[in-house]
Amino acid sequence: RIWIDSPVGQRYRKIVSNLDGLGGDINGKIRIRLPLHSDDDEQQVLVNVDFMNAIVKSRNWGLYLSQIKGALQITQNEIFANRINAKFFDDPVGIRITTEAPAGDVVVDVNGVVESANLLKRLPDKIAQYVSGKSDWQIRLVIAPESAPDQQPYLQISAASELRNTQISLPQPFTKAAADSSRVSAEIRFFPQQVRFTTDLGSDIRSRGILLLVNGQDFELDSLELAFAAELESLTRRGLILHGFAEEISVDDWMTVFRGSGVTSPALLKDADLDFDRVIAFNQMLEDVQVDVRQIDEQRFLGEIQSSIATGRFKVPNQISAKTPLVVDLEYLRLEKPEQEADYSALLPSDLVDFRLSSKTLVFHDMLFNDVMIEARQAGNKLHIDNLSLRRDEIKLSSKAQWEYDPGSESHLSSVNLNLEGPELGQAIAGLGFGDSITDGTIEFNGDFTWPAPLPGFDLEKFQGDASLKIKDGVLNNVDPGSGRLVGLLSLSALPRRLSLDFSDVVIEGMEFSKISGTYRIDDGTLFTTDTRLEGPAAKIKIAGKTGIRERDYDQVIRVTPKIRQTLPLIGAVSAGSSVGWGLLLLQNLFKKAIDDAVEVEYKVTGSWDDPQIELIKAVDENQQELPKLER
Repeated sequence: RIWIDSPVGQRYRKIVSNLDGLGGDINGKIRIRLPLHSDDDEQQVLVNVDFMNAIVKSRNWGLYLSQIKGALQITQNEIFANRINAKFFDDPVGIRITTEAPAGDVVVDVNGVVESANLLKRLPDKIAQYVSGKSDWQIRLVIAPESAPDQQPYLQISAASELRNTQISLPQPFTKAAADSSRVSAEIRFFPQQVRFTTDLGSDIRSRGILLLVNGQDFELDSLELAFAAELESLTRRGLILHGFAEEISVDDWMTVFRGSGVTSPALLKDADLDFDRVIAFNQMLEDVQVDVRQIDEQRFLGEIQSSIATGRFKVPNQISAKTPLVVDLEYLRLEKPEQEADYSALLPSDLVDFRLSSKTLVFHDMLFNDVMIEARQAGNKLHIDNLSLRRDEIKLSSKAQWEYDPGSESHLSSVNLNLEGPELGQAIAGLGFGDSITDGTIEFNGDFTWPAPLPGFDLEKFQGDASLKIKDGVLNNVDPGSGRLVGLLSLSALPRRLSLDFSDVVIEGMEFSKISGTYRIDDGTLFTTDTRLEGPAAKIKIAGKTGIRERDYDQVIRVTPKIRQTLPLIGAVSAGSSVGWGLLLLQNLFKKAIDDAVEVEYKVTGSWDDPQIELIKAVDENQQELPKLER
């Protein structure tokens, strides 16, 4: 106080005003020399301070020094200290102080192996937590005197290190292992109302930014430019500006960082022009990615993306809501099934935003779809999918879904309603790579299902729900059950070959049907039915039982009523020539219903999907009893 309040201390009052929490022991000595004659030398003041165990803090600069020991000398022209020892937070450092003539800037050099995260005290704690370990740092503070011009910073901090033994666990391209060396340098300049900074990390990442003083106390980020393998441009705009090239970036990992830092609005982003070799997003790998984003007004910005799996445009409002959602409009989207099952257990509905995604073309695991649309809105611990629709040929899928999270029990519950309708079902199934189990057919399918997991983490083995199915006017082809998954699941595709009896020559190339219908219950990895029916010109088929989705097996009872009179002429023609065929035709016309109702054959189907075992149980009059009701 004595020094700073004296005339010679005036030039340093602004700097000292940023110091707080001063304390500890010192031994001070002041010597003042006053001239007795006007022709004598000018007045001189000499202040000697011996720090014995002092403390100094600066909240504005993120500084904490303790156990300060050493000698400081102050005159009206300079401040000087050859060696002061102290602890920067918990790490020992050496301090040297000199004064540069003629401007009078005070230069403070600090050297030591310190915890790197402690140099980031002016950043949010949730960002600094990604930096750990100690490295050798060289830090220089240049303090301008009170008389410095207004355009000159009153404090300038330069820091540099090779970052050996410091780990940066931020996602790529900022990831750094502790054992690696990566040169980092930073320069921070303090002005009365703002802070300007530049940093270099390694040889490829450069940044420049401005912090503005808000409410006279805290600094907030006003602008930041990040250049990847490129030179910095002139920083003339507010907000976040990104440009350049990086080998890899993970959107999924950065979303985790943003959620942890409390960043939820894209309002800071103003401009991005980036190229990447690889981008990981939503468990998908994009290659050769080009992203171009431009803010078009204060409320929104537009972007374009080109990559190996997605091409199109997107629109992001500053405040995302149900009325102003994130909009992604793609020409092409390709999604691959992950090689490893993704873990969605940590994902919450609140992590997502309101969005609308459309794509003219979607390729999922080599299956082609068109006219994809997803509309979602987020409400606290719930995510509503108000519309999910797509088309394959003439078949259209439409659905709604909901995902709810209970924080109390930390449990998830997802539900979906599915509707599938349209003609040429067999062609659509074959086009998706599920085999030629059926030709033609008009489908109507409706199902309601739930599963105890996040919405994107659905598992067929955990499904529960009910569904109804109706397929009209098609042909079941002569294929193995394993190659025709949709129909093979119900053991129908095996019937033309395995259940043909004496009319095998009629159905061996396929079984026409006018209708397949049934209701189904899925629970605990098993599909149940009691009323599956097939109506066709050659036979009527009834199915009851269960299909193991988890175990991939059957336990079913099948009853077949051959329509004998429809097949007798063909059987006779094949076996004894056309004259016998005409005779049998006359026979069937004489007896009609009696022939049709003569026999019903019951089979037991067990075994695996790939090798079902079909056992003939008995043949009975179909009017004797109903199909047995099989319970779980």
